[in-house]
Amino acid sequence: MMRHGRLLIALFLYAVIAALFVGKALLPDWTLVPTRIIQDSHPWWPLDLGARGNDLVIDPLYIFYPNRHFFREAILSGQWPFWNPHLFTGTPTIADPNFQTFYPLNWLTVWLPVHHALDWLAWAHLTIAGTAMYLFLRPRVRQWAAFGGGGLWMLNGYIIVWLENPHRLSTLAWLPAVFWALDRGRQSKNLAWIGVGGLLLGLAMLGGQVQFIWCFGLLLAGYALCLRSWWALVATAAIGAMGLAIGSLVWLPALEFAGLTARGAGTADMLQTALPLRHLATLILPDLFGSPIGETAYTGHLNYAETCFYFGAIGAVLAVVGGIAKPKCAAVPLLIIALLLIFGSPLVRVAAVLPGFDFIALNRLIVVVPFLGAWLAAVGIDALCGRWRWLGRGLMMAAVLQLFVWGQPFNPIHETAALFPERAVTAVLQAEAAVSPPFRVLPLQQARPLYGPNILSVYGLSDITGYASLIHNDYAQLIAVMGGESGMGWMNDNPNIVVMSHFHPLISLLNVRYVVAADTLFYNPELTPIAQSDGVVLHENGQAAPRAFVVHHGETADHAATFAQLPGLDWRQTVLLPTDVPARQMATLTDTPQASTSTAVINEYAHNRIVITVDGARPGVLIVGDAAYPGWKATVDGVAAEIYRVNGMQRGVFVDGGSSVVEMVFRPTYLRYAAAGATAGMVVALGLIGWAFLDRRRGTSDV
Repeated sequence: MMRHGRLLIALFLYAVIAALFVGKALLPDWTLVPTRIIQDSHPWWPLDLGARGNDLVIDPLYIFYPNRHFFREAILSGQWPFWNPHLFTGTPTIADPNFQTFYPLNWLTVWLPVHHALDWLAWAHLTIAGTAMYLFLRPRVRQWAAFGGGGLWMLNGYIIVWLENPHRLSTLAWLPAVFWALDRGRQSKNLAWIGVGGLLLGLAMLGGQVQFIWCFGLLLAGYALCLRSWWALVATAAIGAMGLAIGSLVWLPALEFAGLTARGAGTADMLQTALPLRHLATLILPDLFGSPIGETAYTGHLNYAETCFYFGAIGAVLAVVGGIAKPKCAAVPLLIIALLLIFGSPLVRVAAVLPGFDFIALNRLIVVVPFLGAWLAAVGIDALCGRWRWLGRGLMMAAVLQLFVWGQPFNPIHETAALFPERAVTAVLQAEAAVSPPFRVLPLQQARPLYGPNILSVYGLSDITGYASLIHNDYAQLIAVMGGESGMGWMNDNPNIVVMSHFHPLISLLNVRYVVAADTLFYNPELTPIAQSDGVVLHENGQAAPRAFVVHHGETADHAATFAQLPGLDWRQTVLLPTDVPARQMATLTDTPQASTSTAVINEYAHNRIVITVDGARPGVLIVGDAAYPGWKATVDGVAAEIYRVNGMQRGVFVDGGSSVVEMVFRPTYLRYAAAGATAGMVVALGLIGWAFLDRRRGTSDV
């Protein structure tokens, strides 16, 4: 009972520390979302909201807020948030780990406004992180030492500089608890703890940062080896298998999507992703090469956040004390090996034989350093408390306080009133979207950001540009054909951002009916200015293709040739088809290009389902101006039909003459396999827990 009471006290204290850290962001009128960024963009540039506080924090506004907004709107409207039609020309959110489609805590907070959900989840995960580390450390060190180790982990640099990135925090918070479950199982030989470990690992995987799971999975295996216990090795394998099964809801769709993106190629040379050895000094001097919140420009490797493995200068000293006091502690060899890998020693070539290693940047491994450092620091505090109790406790409190003070400025708290104030142009577009067939918008990014990536999706508007962790190669290639680039270096330098700075005629093929620019585009006769406000000019594109239309003439081309031919294509009369289209279907098309008199009326356009009525005198190809992606299934008058990738990246379905109803549904095959795997993983895990519980009850009744 006393042990549980101490745990509750630790949980309460971590919750208080987390609440103090995020501060007034938990109040209704404030948020951790960096809303002041909007004053750098049209149409909000005249606003004077004050300093941003941290120029490096942009993803929460441009990715995570729009993602969570779509997630919430989809669920509250009764739809699965599997496919987002508002970014690019559609993208599979279910296959983007950062989206966290199946993470339970996201579903529990869906009723909260998005910015408050993000704030409260940050608080909750900080609390979970500290408590999970405390649970892992408590059996091996005194309570004060375990509490200090938990505090160092929950406030370590890597967690704090990415605090507003929910997929990182959601994964890292749970991982120490997996080690705790393994330890409890090893000590008690109780299979229930293996089931608990599998559930916790699966939960961490559903959190969304798959690379962290690989890093910590490698660390867990190393820990089991250090224990020199066959039971621990078998238990680790079982936990890993259950976690992977539950996490298949994340990694299986992501694996397919990654294979269709630039990230699917792996890392050509792992050593290129290693940290320079000089960065080892940042364990003591985190701002040695500058900081995003200081006046000194950052001169280190990559950017500050990607290289921050700081867990406090006092924490680092305590970790050294811990290593000296208990050199046989498993954290010592594991930390040495991790540092050798991170800094690109010859050990990298040996580790390269591990499955998946070539897809992990070495700098990602730095996430295990604060974990091992906090562990060793707790050992150091424990050693000091054994001889000099008050010195150990004092250093523990000083270490946690130092991290608290150091980390707070990285997460400025902004006003919710600045969260996309209404503007006239977006109001016009929203009013038009409510009464007209689906259309897309193109914001031109030139000298100053215009709305910014993904922002129009918050208004329910579809934008052909965007910012995401995974972008289909075909779509990136299409934008490149049109000279996709921006006038701003930070957008051009990021491979995860697709933007345009000018109007290209091929944009009309993508159903872009409106173009937004900072100035009137007099140079293009296809664009007509129709509204102007707040430094933004709205143009209507009179040549925009409808979202669905029929073409009667087709030409085949291999994939590479398709993108070369697109700029000169008269897409109104000719469709570029893949070479695997059967000859019988090609024979139904006309020999020469000709204007179509067929109509395609969209009866329903939902996130995961489209219904179109086609009427025409002759056969043709129904072109839907959405991204062709595995998982979309089609029927024509209830009969299954093939969806072809046409014009490089759009969906095409052959239709006969006369009237027909075409239905397209996003129903990925891998979802069935992932759901089966997740169900099996949870059944096994819960079965182990239930079996152990019943076995204990039987043992009790026998007595």
